[in-house]
Amino acid sequence: MKHILFFLVLSSALSTAETFVTGPTVSGEWSISNSPYIIKGDIQIAAGDTLKIYPGVTVLFDSPYQITVNGVCLAIGLPDSQIVFTSNRGAEAAAGDWKSLNLNSIGSKFRHCIFEYGGGGFLYASPLMIRHGCRIDSCTIRFSANRGIIIVPNVTSSVNITGCEIYENNETGIFIDKDVYNVQIINCLVWKNTKHGIYIGGNGDTRLRGNRIIENGEDGIHLEGYNLIFGADLGRNNDEGGNSLYGNAQYQLFNLSNIDIFAQGNYWFVTDSAVVYDSLIYDQQENPFMGQVFFMPVLLEDASLPVHLLFFQAYIRENGVELIWETEAEFNNLGYYIYRKSGSSPYVKLNEFLIPGLGTSNRGRLYKYLDVEIGYEKHLAYRLVSVDRTGEIHQHGPVLLTIEHKVPGSLHVLQNFPNPFNPQTVIPFQLGERRLVTMIIYNTCGQKVRDLYIGELGTGVHRVVWDGKDSQGIPVPSGIYFCKVNNNPSVIKLIKTK
Repeated sequence: MKHILFFLVLSSALSTAETFVTGPTVSGEWSISNSPYIIKGDIQIAAGDTLKIYPGVTVLFDSPYQITVNGVCLAIGLPDSQIVFTSNRGAEAAAGDWKSLNLNSIGSKFRHCIFEYGGGGFLYASPLMIRHGCRIDSCTIRFSANRGIIIVPNVTSSVNITGCEIYENNETGIFIDKDVYNVQIINCLVWKNTKHGIYIGGNGDTRLRGNRIIENGEDGIHLEGYNLIFGADLGRNNDEGGNSLYGNAQYQLFNLSNIDIFAQGNYWFVTDSAVVYDSLIYDQQENPFMGQVFFMPVLLEDASLPVHLLFFQAYIRENGVELIWETEAEFNNLGYYIYRKSGSSPYVKLNEFLIPGLGTSNRGRLYKYLDVEIGYEKHLAYRLVSVDRTGEIHQHGPVLLTIEHKVPGSLHVLQNFPNPFNPQTVIPFQLGERRLVTMIIYNTCGQKVRDLYIGELGTGVHRVVWDGKDSQGIPVPSGIYFCKVNNNPSVIKLIKTK
């Protein structure tokens, strides 16, 4: 039987909803209109059932509870409207506040999700416990009390982890147990985990490609087991590989198995192969009973060209100008700034914070940036500027646009960015005529948190920065807030993280 209690809080200024989930089973759909979903006990998705979670939903765990998936869970967020699994303790959130999602069946998919403060309740727990085939794409796994992701035996179909960030977990970032096959980890950032970046047990088949495994507390990649059948194929003849391994406290690659590991075509951030072999890799050189690591050639990048750019284009969208660029490879690349020129005015920088690059990778990436503050200027030009680790900048472009503007309605409120945010976020909106603007922040109980802006503004695109503080200047707890502008019927959902 399904037990889901709905708690509605109504206000003359705002209508919001909280959904208390008590279990024992759940299925159907979780939508943003009933978010956040507060987990009040251990729940499960039964075999044959499906739970679909929509973009922007927040799942709050009240205690160290877990969700067991014996059916299918489809949590598909968007880049600017992620699905968040987190603690319900707000500013007091801590690692281990909730247990895990146990994926016991085939077919679950998670995309643009954040999993944080999980991994509690038992030794070597993880917010994601994977026992069968699934896809984890463009997700963030952080602040776990133990491991970030655990993949255990009985996996009967492929596990694909792509484009994820796994960082600052209190043990290993990704732990792959022995007797686990068909695992692919592609284009992920695995960094600053307390122990290893990636641990791979014996008797398995794991492929790694295009990952950055950096600054972990012990080994970058740690291989164990005396009976590895296929081992970890980390790059052979550059068909695989392209992983960047550097800054890990002990070894970049630790081979404690009795088979040879093929790791050609990876980046070690040194160009001397003797240094790589003597100080960055552990294999039969240190222990004659272990297998050898074949890592030659060490990829030598062209430092004079940190970004190999395939294209840089600008496209007119309903809510602004979308900039899209794709790289073929990147060397030592910290990230990107976007500059815009309006008419005869000089170029101005659009993004305060650097858009992260890939560091060093022989496999590129597709990037997107939406400029929502174009105003009513007809002629625009954009430049892309990449910044390498030495601080040197390299310019790309410009791309030129001519826009025939249509005067919009009197008020159009856009989604804030970044979202989730900490400590501050920007709320853009567009006016078709000069008018008085009142912008108010509310909490999930419909209570006013702050009058963010009151004043008269003219035609065009404007933005207001919320510093995450209430009317008394005190930082608000992490959680969900809403922004309402004038009598606009729609509200903007703001998510503040710790």
